[in-house]
Amino acid sequence: MLLVLPLLLHARGAALGEPVADDFDCLYRVRFAPGLSLFDGYGSAFYWRPLSRQIYFAALAPVMTAHPALIATLHALLLALTTLFLHRALRGSLPGPVAAMAASFPLLMESARMLISWPSNFQDLGAVLFAAVAIQQAAAARLGGTLAALLASLLCKELAAPAALLLAWVPGPRERSSRLRWTLAIGALLAAWGAAYAVVHAHAHLAWPGPAPGAAASWPARLWWARVNTWHSVFSLPSGDAGLEPAARGVLLGLVGVAIVMFFMRSTARTRLRGALPWTLWGGAWFILGLLPLAATWPDWSGYRGIFAAIGLGISLTALLAAAHPSLAAVLLVARLGMLAVSPGAPARVTVAPQESGALLDFVKLARVQRLVEGTRHALQSRFPTLPPGARVGQHYLPRMTEYAFMGGRALRVWYRDSTLSWVRFEEYSRRPALDLAAIVEYQPDHVPQVALVDPPAMRALLDATDAMRRADWAAAGAALDRADSLQRDPGALVFRATVSAKRAVCMLSGGDSLSAEHEALTALALWRDNFDSRFVLATVWAPRGMAAEAIAQLDTLLATRPDDRGAYELRERIRAMRPRATGPR
Repeated sequence: MLLVLPLLLHARGAALGEPVADDFDCLYRVRFAPGLSLFDGYGSAFYWRPLSRQIYFAALAPVMTAHPALIATLHALLLALTTLFLHRALRGSLPGPVAAMAASFPLLMESARMLISWPSNFQDLGAVLFAAVAIQQAAAARLGGTLAALLASLLCKELAAPAALLLAWVPGPRERSSRLRWTLAIGALLAAWGAAYAVVHAHAHLAWPGPAPGAAASWPARLWWARVNTWHSVFSLPSGDAGLEPAARGVLLGLVGVAIVMFFMRSTARTRLRGALPWTLWGGAWFILGLLPLAATWPDWSGYRGIFAAIGLGISLTALLAAAHPSLAAVLLVARLGMLAVSPGAPARVTVAPQESGALLDFVKLARVQRLVEGTRHALQSRFPTLPPGARVGQHYLPRMTEYAFMGGRALRVWYRDSTLSWVRFEEYSRRPALDLAAIVEYQPDHVPQVALVDPPAMRALLDATDAMRRADWAAAGAALDRADSLQRDPGALVFRATVSAKRAVCMLSGGDSLSAEHEALTALALWRDNFDSRFVLATVWAPRGMAAEAIAQLDTLLATRPDDRGAYELRERIRAMRPRATGPR
């Protein structure tokens, strides 16, 4: 159970427990929909998971946004408890240390951090936890407890459905007739749950999920895809990066090879193998059947999905290796602990673009959006403990692929317990600057805090300046920029201040004051390195001075983020055309 601590240590720096994305669908229902309906998707368009959505969010909503760390603590404890139930199931027929190593197998996966960090991942955590309880109850020959735990797992997520019948065949001394009776009982439970699922699905008008339009793959190909990604997840490897995969595969093949040699050479190892073989085969079957639900998610992979199947793989591998010699299982545990340690930690800051790993969602991507949402919540609630009904809040310069984390206006409404509040995208505000906004949330890539609030009158003045610049009315633009500076109360809104300085540099350059324009552009660039106006001004000023290489470097950087900027492209081509004359022999 204590192996949850390395997992938590490797998640340090993340906004653990911060609600994002799907969480706000459920929290919105809790806060604003009367009553508790157990027979719909509860915000999901596809799934019926009443225990992990309706009941879980209804119970924990009061503390989820105010104290997200409590949610992460609860999830960490439940994940550790999962290993305890697995250990109890295995200890009856495997040595205690071997049972402990097999039980802790799902903890030593970097993606298990997602089960701790994200409230919505209680769907997977609950399915894994109650499946472990079902295995323990089955090992103790308690049919009632097994059925209750299996039902709870299914009502969290459908992961246990393909492997459920294996519970009747958990290794242990039991008569065949008893196992057949268990199989019938579990089959009846699966049939009842499946029928209820179908009825709710039809009644709530849910849709069956499928692959993206135009995507197609055979089921064998999907199963192979699920196996490969689960393998990566088990060894804390990125989904789309082979990096350390050869080393991980080499360790595993080496351990299995040594085990096979020892089985041939030592009678004591063969004796232990006969005792461990039932769990080895049972765990392997659980792993294979656990891949079936994952194949249905093709082509979108998320690392946490492999944890359910990893339960079986951990039991099978650990029992097999320990039968040859317990030290082999210990080497596997240490190797996986090392792979966990070298996997990416929580990002130190919210990056402009997500770090790609080949997965639709992984811990690094999740931590990125959780940190942004946490920063936005703190910035707003520090300035505005309350907001008036109908208030609007603007968004400016959000990082790429993060808007989904706010679920439209639902995050704002949940935070302030007011269903009349709404976000306004900057594109809409720039078209309608007369809109009354309480504040504008602005992302800052290079500074702490990374979320600042811009005063709407100041942003309105900046938009006025931009309009004047389009008309080449440089005097009016300069006056509007001065007004924008004076109306912005928080000097920490550095992206806004950089934008104002860069626009002022453009005005100065158009007025013929290249030295002042250069100084203002450098000031703006120091505040915000992605400031494209500053780079354009610097390129324009430096090229005539014989600094063609420096000017082209500024334009290359600009075009890397704004490849459709025709003016920057044309200026770069003109400088390149001038460069041979400027640098040729005198």
